[in-house]
Amino acid sequence: MRLPAETTHALLAKYHIHKPVTDERFLHHADVTRGVPLSIICLTDPYAGKQIIVSSNRKRCVQACPLSLQHAEMLVGELGDQGIFSSTPAEREMLAHLLLRCSELFVHEGLQRFYLAPVYVRPNDYRIGHASMSSGSRISIEQRLDPHAHDKGAVFAHRPTGRRR
Repeated sequence: MRLPAETTHALLAKYHIHKPVTDERFLHHADVTRGVPLSIICLTDPYAGKQIIVSSNRKRCVQACPLSLQHAEMLVGELGDQGIFSSTPAEREMLAHLLLRCSELFVHEGLQRFYLAPVYVRPNDYRIGHASMSSGSRISIEQRLDPHAHDKGAVFAHRPTGRRR
């Protein structure tokens, strides 16, 4: 079952992954296609188990999930060896951490398929064009409070401030 966009965006935010760029005004004046275009696909293969696949221009690298930081860095190095992605150490580290977070989201949330494409990796950030997720069971994300709300029912210990007399 494919997850709705609101749930997909909430799960991406939970694992600190940028949401896809959908603001039409921003898309008209920003160059969102600048950078190295990649596709990140996490899926469950009946024979090989959970995998993460990073591809670009008919070349692809595959690694088993869940990823460790070492495995993510090896995957980025493999992309560099194939000539897909060779850039500064900061960009390689950023991509490795993105792959690590994608792997964590895929494994911990019990997804069947997780797809980010295109992902444009740039010197200081990355942009995601589209994200989709599918799960065998229903996933619901409920926020306890609005992000800007205060917890009015909380009781805090009294701590005197200022001068004592």
